[in-house]
Amino acid sequence: MKTYDVFHHQDDGYEAVKRGFSWPAFFFGWLWAVAKDLNFAVFGLLGASVALVYSTYHFQESGNLAGALLLSLSQIAFVIWTGFCGNKWRRKNLLKRGFLAVDAIAASSSKQAISKVDPASKGDMDHV
Repeated sequence: MKTYDVFHHQDDGYEAVKRGFSWPAFFFGWLWAVAKDLNFAVFGLLGASVALVYSTYHFQESGNLAGALLLSLSQIAFVIWTGFCGNKWRRKNLLKRGFLAVDAIAASSSKQAISKVDPASKGDMDHV
């Protein structure tokens, strides 16, 4: 079982955010940030990704393989960092948007976590 922080907004309903590493943030980076309305993170993630890829390419083309290797390792570290920060960014963004923290729930999915807090919920909302 995973632990989910459940949030509620009077108009927007419930959202559940898993504690720990965010695999979608790790794999999809700025696209994930767009999908989760993390506007502040979109440009930073996109800009850093483009800069790292361009710099790596530049080092490879200039024959500086040590620099290219270092930047490739930096890219890997960057996506790992994004995965570790992703769910924290979501929680902060929900609070900023007016959601209130309801509870921390042990559940197998975000839908199950929400249904434990709000039995009337049918689990048909997108809260992953």
